[in-house]
Amino acid sequence: MKYNDTLSGKYTRVPVYRELRINSFDFMSLVKAMDRRGYCIFLESAGKTKEKGRFSFLCFNPAETIAEKNGRVVITENGESVLYEGTLFDYIDKKISGFTSPVTGEFGDFNGGYAGYAGSISSGCNMEDDVTAEFMLVDEFVVFDNHTGRYHLCTVVYPDAGDARVVAAVSEARLDSLEHEIMELIAEERIHFLPSKSEQVAVDPAVSMESFLDSTERLRENLSDSGMPLASVSLDFRARGEFSAFSFYMKLRGVSPSPYMYYMHLPHSRIAGSSPETHLKIRSGTMTMKPASGYTAVPQSRHGRAAVRRELLRSVQDRGVHSVLVDYARDSLAASAVEGTVTVKNFMDTVEYQNRLRMVTKINAILRPGMGMAAALGGTVNPVNRASGFTGSEDARTTTCASGVSVAGYFGFNRCCDLCVMTGCAVFNQSGAVIQGHAHVHAESISEDVLAAVTTSASTAAICLGFALPG
Repeated sequence: MKYNDTLSGKYTRVPVYRELRINSFDFMSLVKAMDRRGYCIFLESAGKTKEKGRFSFLCFNPAETIAEKNGRVVITENGESVLYEGTLFDYIDKKISGFTSPVTGEFGDFNGGYAGYAGSISSGCNMEDDVTAEFMLVDEFVVFDNHTGRYHLCTVVYPDAGDARVVAAVSEARLDSLEHEIMELIAEERIHFLPSKSEQVAVDPAVSMESFLDSTERLRENLSDSGMPLASVSLDFRARGEFSAFSFYMKLRGVSPSPYMYYMHLPHSRIAGSSPETHLKIRSGTMTMKPASGYTAVPQSRHGRAAVRRELLRSVQDRGVHSVLVDYARDSLAASAVEGTVTVKNFMDTVEYQNRLRMVTKINAILRPGMGMAAALGGTVNPVNRASGFTGSEDARTTTCASGVSVAGYFGFNRCCDLCVMTGCAVFNQSGAVIQGHAHVHAESISEDVLAAVTTSASTAAICLGFALPG
């Protein structure tokens, strides 16, 4: 068991770890078993060479869940639900500010907190409720170190709850119980096989192509008239029927390795995705955003790659779009930052992920004292607003590019947070699956090009659905 020395009162919330003797095959079996057992969230990462990131986290046994439904925040604990009068971000910041927790690199930046998503990604999949955010409070999880191959089980103790020796004994007993339960789950779980070939799945846009093009054209004209430089649009693609969200994720993580990969079993849906885009990261008081644009297909040859990179960097349109995104990100961080600390690094750098070349800029700022992490996110992610230029359908959404973005990740009690833009994901419920395609629109955009970009952004997830049919 780790961190016994911190029970003396230095922190009010202490993660306690114990090594688990399981192998990598058993770990994915455990993810599957936890998914069948109840609510859980799995977070992992990979580089463009498919090499796994340092740490992966499997979160389970949520102490409470939070959902933003129909514009109201609902807190559920022990089966009892209550309405919260403030915002979801206010609630998370209030809870996190009530505790202190250690920061350590030994087990990664995450040591428990609120994990989940916020944004519009699931609203097209819920027939009864318009759910725009779901988070679960994580006090128990398994962390895997991909470099050492070691697994650690974690539970959390609260030293203020009593004598340190008693608290330590209780945590030891809890780890015993969790370890026994995990070993039983692994022993009972069957090997998960994916089909060798994809089955045909009908994935249809929620609105007709003509309606989407008309709405895009109206939006483009509105941008021109209003002087607004840029907007983001999304379109739902739906597949009816029964799907295995876990099979979808198993396929997606193999064909689309990314810095952010996530599988979430939440009260209102299952969500699985893979994203290369950092939206907001906070560590040691430093906020980071990495706006990305210019999703250009990359050829196999070295000369072809170099040519595509030069073409992207020379594109007046792509540079203009990216400059607007950078300006929005700077303004978003400035609203929560110490004055004068916003800095731009690696302007219009090129990064390749998922066989696409992206233009990326890194922006840092120092979080203002007293400002909560969730409040900082709230300045960059807002509920989706229907714009007058996009009234052709409830499922064709548009927002200014600084709002309406769906993000997934966590807020930690150690004042670390890491959230990605939810691209390349699917939402599952009893009705089927919804994939959301995204694109940017400006006054000079060609509507057909916007439709092509939206369709392309959803293509990998759509292909993976063919491997997610029940066996």
